[in-house]
Amino acid sequence: MASPVCEADQQPGAAAFEPVPETTSRWLLRKLPWAQTTGGTYRVHRRTLHQPAAGRLAVTNVGSEVAVLPASLRQIPVLGFVEHDEALRAVAARFEQRDYRPGEVIAESGAKADHLYVVAHGQVTTTGGGAVLSSGEHFGATTLSECCQTWGYTATARTAVTLLALPRPVFYAMVQRNQSLFSAMERYRARSRRTQQETVPFSGYEVAVRDYELSVAQSLMRVPRAEAPERFAQQLQVVVETLRERQEDELVSDRRFGLLHNADLRHRLCTRSGPPTPDDLDDLLALREETDVLLAHPKAIAAFGRECTKRGVRPAPIVLDGRPAASWRGVPLLPCGKIPISDGHTTSILALRTGEERRGVIGLHQTGIPGEHRYGLSVRTMAATADSVSYLVSAYYSAAVLAPDALGVLGHVELTH
Repeated sequence: MASPVCEADQQPGAAAFEPVPETTSRWLLRKLPWAQTTGGTYRVHRRTLHQPAAGRLAVTNVGSEVAVLPASLRQIPVLGFVEHDEALRAVAARFEQRDYRPGEVIAESGAKADHLYVVAHGQVTTTGGGAVLSSGEHFGATTLSECCQTWGYTATARTAVTLLALPRPVFYAMVQRNQSLFSAMERYRARSRRTQQETVPFSGYEVAVRDYELSVAQSLMRVPRAEAPERFAQQLQVVVETLRERQEDELVSDRRFGLLHNADLRHRLCTRSGPPTPDDLDDLLALREETDVLLAHPKAIAAFGRECTKRGVRPAPIVLDGRPAASWRGVPLLPCGKIPISDGHTTSILALRTGEERRGVIGLHQTGIPGEHRYGLSVRTMAATADSVSYLVSAYYSAAVLAPDALGVLGHVELTH
């Protein structure tokens, strides 16, 4: 999908671009292995096993889009009697994805309860018992079988939360039309209230094939004839630096292929107490057998340093590519200013295993394109007048996560208490 082309210059003889306000180290671009993408598409076959704890549902994601695994819906008591998987797939398709900010109320005590909520990502706290619900846990299951209920507690987003919500009216309408659901509801209502519903373990779910398409960032560069070719090289360097900065930003945050949105939900953690502690990074590293690099906003690295100082811990510094760098457990902890900071002064830390042969995270580009100037970047003449020549500078890129454990995210990283 092409990004909008922005014209860099409006008047002949004017500078094509303002000087780049910030050129960062771009550690992500430097540390990602890059794979050739023929035809602009890279296909990934991924197999994963889902073995949730009793009572938890399995939630999958493709980019920022999340969905509940139909087979795991049998963990819901009223759906535990459904015999046909087709009916469960129909129910799973009717869940609505909803996002909440930290502190936002999801369900208020005394209000009408008519939704089943499944936590896809993040943490939800409830008043009364003070429970903290995390990925795969749910609340409001009894609303599917019993009407005119009210919430007996208030559920609030502790962190940024993504939920899947199933409205009772939608489910009830499906029960009236689907014989399998209707029979399951009758069996559920006829069972003894004291009967403990048996959980249904399952595994071996095959994730659908995913095609990663290359994204493109473009800029139109106009060079005055009177100053070419000296001006050309200077302007092009500024344009390339600008596009590379944008490229790294999208590799982090783009909702289609960005790393923040493509981490498997089972490999997303929240900090234990807010600020990033050595225990939090240990939890993040423990999710994969090998971790090649940790990426964090510079402010998050500083916050981690403060926590280490409080504990009297001194992480061993390392030298990487001739530059000093922070580390933890021997894994480089590198700055990446493209990782966003929320309005609540929280951010995330990424952990990557890289390499195609190791089923890790890789960058995608296409070489051999017309007008290629550098890998994945082309410069093509667009128009020429008596006063100037216009060039279209295009950068093609994407990223792919080849296995669920190749990428982990530590979220809700507080920068200040």
